[in-house]
Amino acid sequence: MAAARARGRRGGRPYKMTATKLKIAVAAVKNKETRISELCTELEITRQTL
Repeated sequence: MAAARARGRRGGRPYKMTATKLKIAVAAVKNKETRISELCTELEITRQTL
């Protein structure tokens, strides 16, 4: 692992929620009219991730 990190490799699965998606999700969840299923489809994430 140390050799991989020295080459710039991090390893592991990439995060599904980026900072941009997180800001959009927080703003949308505050709105009472937002449907969670539609938001998840738009952001390409699951309900569990949200």
